[in-house]
Amino acid sequence: MPDTLAAFGCSACLINNRFFILGGASGMEPNSTVGSYDPAEDVWSLISTMPEPRVASICTLDNKIYVTGGALTVRPPHPAVKTVEVFTPDK
Repeated sequence: MPDTLAAFGCSACLINNRFFILGGASGMEPNSTVGSYDPAEDVWSLISTMPEPRVASICTLDNKIYVTGGALTVRPPHPAVKTVEVFTPDK
């Protein structure tokens, strides 16, 4: 996994036979990275960034990834992100 992807607090899902990792934190700061892993090619890729870094929660529906809320920091009091982002992976 590339160093640019989060070490902890990230969210993950599987769409179109690719594994996606979004947000999370490296050290004590959240990041905005969106990465994917293609097991057929054994390749990790940094494919996008989110407008806001976050330790995030996600869900999937109809081959889209919904990034819902999350936290702006990994330190208490964990201020909440009040936005939802939608990511549509390429097939």
